[in-house]
Amino acid sequence: MSTQQRPPIEQEAIKWFTLVRSDQNLAQHVAEFEVWFHANIAHSRAYREIEKRWEFFGQFADHPATVAALREARNTIKS
Repeated sequence: MSTQQRPPIEQEAIKWFTLVRSDQNLAQHVAEFEVWFHANIAHSRAYREIEKRWEFFGQFADHPATVAALREARNTIKS
């Protein structure tokens, strides 16, 4: 499923999941994440689903392709 086909809430959850786990986990981002996460039950559900997927595929976390994809996602968020 491409990014354009994902529901907006899932796209937001992916963005937050990536940002919270990034090297740029600044206090401002954490505060903004907390507001987003608690603003709507659908947000927290979507985020938890992303966490579950990450845990399931965790064995691939250090794979070079995964590292490259995360780097690309972080760069997309920055721009």
